Amino acid sequence: ELDKALEYYNKSLTIRLNTLGENHPDVAASYYNIGNVYDNKGESDKALEYHNKSLTIRLNTLGENHPDVAYSLHNMAIVYRDKCELHAAIDLFNKALTIKRQVLGENHSSFADSLCDIGLTFRLQGATAKAHEYLIQSLTIYKVTLGENHPHFAETLNNIALVYQDRG
Repeated sequence: ELDKALEYYNKSLTIRLNTLGENHPDVAASYYNIGNVYDNKGESDKALEYHNKSLTIRLNTLGENHPDVAYSLHNMAIVYRDKCELHAAIDLFNKALTIKRQVLGENHSSFADSLCDIGLTFRLQGATAKAHEYLIQSLTIYKVTLGENHPHFAETLNNIALVYQDRG
């Protein structure tokens, strides 16, 4: 019920803007959530508009090396990938990955999320060797952090299978 979600996120945003002001991390979180809904609706330009608002506030209030900045970059990359702007997506995924490496470390499931999404983006480019490399790295981290029975582990196995299928 994406329209209902937007309705409630916008109500929340209005309250947060009125009580917290325009440059507050909670306002950024509202923009981030609204951007995700627009992405789910297939409205890429609107999604990027809200993700950019979120990113700007997060950079100004939290600094460049904060997990929330990485999450904004990551979700913007997903939107670009959905728009088939794959180079832009990989650039943003790599920026998110760098922050996650510094702040969360390489043995964090969110770090593995970025590796996995970079791998999927390389697959869309037809770069199956790079895709495989990133997906295997992601799988290794998921195995340690989430276990072999976690849906992310299973999904990554599936993505690796797709790469093998692409290779014939």
